[in-house]
Amino acid sequence: MKNVIFYFSGTGNTYWAAKTTAQLIGNCKLINIAKFDCSQKIKAERVGIFFPVYFWGLPNILKRFASNVNIESGFVFELHTMGGYEGVSVKQLEKYLSEKNIKLSSSYHIKMPNNLAQISRYNVLSDVCRIPDDAKIISLISKAKKKLKVFSRQIRNKQPHKNTDLFFVLHKYGYYLNEHQSAGFAGKGAAFEAALENTCTGCGKCSRVCPVSNITIVSGRPVWGNNCEFCSACLNNCPVKAINYGYSKGKRRYVFPHCRKKL
Repeated sequence: MKNVIFYFSGTGNTYWAAKTTAQLIGNCKLINIAKFDCSQKIKAERVGIFFPVYFWGLPNILKRFASNVNIESGFVFELHTMGGYEGVSVKQLEKYLSEKNIKLSSSYHIKMPNNLAQISRYNVLSDVCRIPDDAKIISLISKAKKKLKVFSRQIRNKQPHKNTDLFFVLHKYGYYLNEHQSAGFAGKGAAFEAALENTCTGCGKCSRVCPVSNITIVSGRPVWGNNCEFCSACLNNCPVKAINYGYSKGKRRYVFPHCRKKL
């Protein structure tokens, strides 16, 4: 196998970045981390790991993946999408991979539209975490396309590239925030279920778009299991905005323009 890109995506940003990069570098197989059996050994000339940043760090599913994946490659790279800051995500990934004797050769990031409808407008980070308007979305995606072309050329040439957010890496709060928030992600599904509004039509879209198959439809109503990754795919895809969390009620929703189906 020439090239492989693993990805995890909730509302489509990271899937789009992975698919676009795969097309640009060529001869590349895309693998959905949520569907991958880590007991399989992956051997390829180049292996990429694409993920969104959650609370300044890795999503739980990436921690599990990086702790168990079996990769044999001379060039392992990562690309993370983010609405705000990359935080300690690269350092976390490097740590997990190093424990599997896997060296991270290059890292890249692109800023994409945020999907956090649930943040309060009074939050100090609301300007970087709020869902942008349509004009800003178009601008962010356009800039991301240009960056992916540059990154893909570097990947084809196996050119080392590193980016590190020193502010977060040098301050323990970045690690604390990610670990503290991540610890409660599995139980977030119960919060979605508790806040479900009567406007829910039981259409089942939330179940279809959940990347980890954590939602089932029972008697015309969605029921969340215990494997929520807090990706917000269900909340952002609900056609009647019946799914809410935190301060999301009445706010804009976001799904990548070309990713309005199950990834």
